[in-house]
Amino acid sequence: MNALQSFLATLPCGFLTDATLPELIKLDRLHPCLVRCGGGRFVCAADMVDHFCKCVEAGGDYVRDISIPARCEERAAQWQPATPYPLLAAQLKPATAAAAPLGYNPHGRNPQFDDNWQGDHDSGL
Repeated sequence: MNALQSFLATLPCGFLTDATLPELIKLDRLHPCLVRCGGGRFVCAADMVDHFCKCVEAGGDYVRDISIPARCEERAAQWQPATPYPLLAAQLKPATAAAAPLGYNPHGRNPQFDDNWQGDHDSGL
């Protein structure tokens, strides 16, 4: 059993509490959670449960409970711990591109200094 399967096995009947939700987020922030309200139910990622619960309560409804949906055991069996992204911010190099000179047009002529350029406003007819 991996860490996520062990964690899910400790949940009483698959229900999450305020204490167990942060632990699930640390393990797998995108794990699906079933939120049952007075007027319906929905599934969202574990890290979005608090936000959506506040939205439900702001709308005048209440949150009955939060649980793990059915068939999440298969997903948990394939789970692997997240690996940190190999490129750290400290390894990023600052941009070295020189600023373009004032009045420079990368598409051809410079209308600011070219007397023969007609532009879109004057067809030259």
